[in-house]
Amino acid sequence: MGQGLAGGAFVPVEQPAPPAKRRLALVRDRHWVVADVTSGALLDDELSGSPAGPQHLVTLVSVEDDGATDDLSVIWEVEPGATVPLSVRRYGP
Repeated sequence: MGQGLAGGAFVPVEQPAPPAKRRLALVRDRHWVVADVTSGALLDDELSGSPAGPQHLVTLVSVEDDGATDDLSVIWEVEPGATVPLSVRRYGP
C-alpha cells in the first residue's frame, strides 16, 4: 500500500494489482498486451520504518496500429493511471 497527500498529511492509497500475462492494459493512454511480469521487492523504507512492498516490472507490447512494433517496460505500482480494463478477457489459456 502506498501513500498519498491529502490535506498536507500522508494517507494510505491502495496500489493497483499487477496484471497477468496476455491481459490487455491501458498505460499512458495507449492499449498494450502484457508480455511479461517480473516481481521484486524493495527493502523496508528506512526513513518511514514501513515496508516498501513488492513491485512488478511489467513488459508491454503495443496493440495499436500506429505502434505495432512498440514495447514498453514499467514499474506497475508507480506508473500513473495504469489499469487493466475489467470488461476484457485474457487471450489464450
